[in-house]
Amino acid sequence: MKLSRRSLLCASTGALALGTVAGCLSEPGEDGSPGETEGYAAFFTLWDWTEEIVGDEIEITNPVDVGEMGHGWEPPADLQRNVAGSDVFVYLDTPEFSWAQDIADEIADEDVDTVLIDAMGGLENQLLPMNEETEADREPADAEFDPETVSIGDFAVYDGQTGDETADWHIDHWHGELPAIPVDGSAAVEGIFEDDEGRVLPVGTDEQFQFDARIVDGANEDVLEIASEGDEVIFHGEETGRTRVVFELVADGEVVWDTSADNVTAEVVEELGDDAAPDFYDPHVWADPVLAQRMVETIADGLGEADPDNAELYAANAADYVERLEDVHDQFEQLAADA
Repeated sequence: MKLSRRSLLCASTGALALGTVAGCLSEPGEDGSPGETEGYAAFFTLWDWTEEIVGDEIEITNPVDVGEMGHGWEPPADLQRNVAGSDVFVYLDTPEFSWAQDIADEIADEDVDTVLIDAMGGLENQLLPMNEETEADREPADAEFDPETVSIGDFAVYDGQTGDETADWHIDHWHGELPAIPVDGSAAVEGIFEDDEGRVLPVGTDEQFQFDARIVDGANEDVLEIASEGDEVIFHGEETGRTRVVFELVADGEVVWDTSADNVTAEVVEELGDDAAPDFYDPHVWADPVLAQRMVETIADGLGEADPDNAELYAANAADYVERLEDVHDQFEQLAADA
């Protein structure tokens, strides 16, 4: 079988991100002499890259336990205050790390000097689109389903206006994001549910199952209203802002399955804008050694802004690390050529 560079990347996301790309890693906080400048990185890989760039000049903290990637992770109550009190925050502006997005948004609205570094900044035209289903894949199966025992193997959300898949539920967390919702306007989404045998469930007002959603308990209830039409959910924007949403599969008026293991963010905006990124892209950008090179350079630029006295050092360290990533890329190219 002929392997492509993309298939190799997809097959080795975890190993590449935490192994080959990162090289020999140390545990957070075990070595290095903290300087006067300090910062946070949103998860292990970003922490490791940032540590490689700063050396002993900045103390970088990873708030997420080693081995976790931040999917469905809920930050402690004091984390936003701690990040806002630091000099720099390295994160990914993607819904897979919505907690980091929320912290960055709050800091951006405050009068603080924390430098926010979105390591994905400038990658919009280079992101890899995820594989999308065809219309045939969305047709309900000719089968009997028992609501009491049905087990959901896959759940995808489609933009009601464009018909494009925008988010996918993977085991216990989200990939992708919901369409933006305009103030005083609405956005409709359709849900496609598959059981653990890959059969599409019949969903609709007059079908065995219905599609619904609710705002998470304790989340902002003022930004939107939710209505179910059986086969789709309508979000109506009330005011700009973000909230957390749980999708539900309903049968006979009872919720038989939901996405409460990992809430997805719904955002109400003043007006809809164009986005150069694919509607549904692979969020594991750090696993691609080519994109990783750009991300390391972006981090170094932001660190130089936070600590101008050491900007040249950070640029030099980043250049050294980029060479290591280029070597990894060459190895992948050779693997693809030899397969």
